[in-house]
Amino acid sequence: MRRYPQHRIPVSPQRRPTPLRRPGLHNRTILNFHAGLYYVNNISYDQHLIRLVDINLAAGNCGLPYRSLGLEEVVGDGRYYRQYFSPHATFVRCSKEINSMGSSMVPCLSGNTSRVYLNYTNYMLYDSDITSDCDIIAMVLSDHKVDQLPSSYEEIQRTLQLGFDLRWAVECMDCRADGGYCQFPTQESSRFHCSKEDDYATQLWNAILFLAYVFVIGLILFCRYILAPLVIFAFLLHKCFSSRNRIPR
Repeated sequence: MRRYPQHRIPVSPQRRPTPLRRPGLHNRTILNFHAGLYYVNNISYDQHLIRLVDINLAAGNCGLPYRSLGLEEVVGDGRYYRQYFSPHATFVRCSKEINSMGSSMVPCLSGNTSRVYLNYTNYMLYDSDITSDCDIIAMVLSDHKVDQLPSSYEEIQRTLQLGFDLRWAVECMDCRADGGYCQFPTQESSRFHCSKEDDYATQLWNAILFLAYVFVIGLILFCRYILAPLVIFAFLLHKCFSSRNRIPR
């Protein structure tokens, strides 16, 4: 496997990524993300967006990505985030030919004993989503802005050359470094609430206090509007029967 020099995009004093250029590799910036290598095609500091493309797919060459990357790894990362329903290109190896995916067969990875297909969907595929004759061998995040998804291998290949966007929040990184986790109100928002692990204990205590308050209020209402009238009614009934028993014959 070809070896590439690696580096990370640093954070400048203004708390945002600073693009770097290194000799070789066509003078393109490379980001090491989850053991994968990605060209940095663009950085938007205003929108907190970084566009990446897998180095094995950037030139449109036939083959697998440098490393498989699905949405679950991005969601659990904390440094970057994106919409939960995101396009994925999934490489699947099948023990027999699948006619419905014939146009998306990867020619350089297919042979007489197995076929490899590239499946493009608006969501992340799992083994349970595909036929039992196939196995997922790699996947790539993608972005597709048109209504009709690419279907042929050549179309998907061109789409993957465009890469995919990730949003970042440096403050979220600081939150995680401090032992917390980030809660974003929307998928597109760069604003978040930093929650700590001990917030669970606080929330539990607040829930107990709320339930105790509801119980006390319910008990007061029960005693006032249900129990008290029953007691008064029982007292009057007892007094009535007692008066009848004292009447002389």
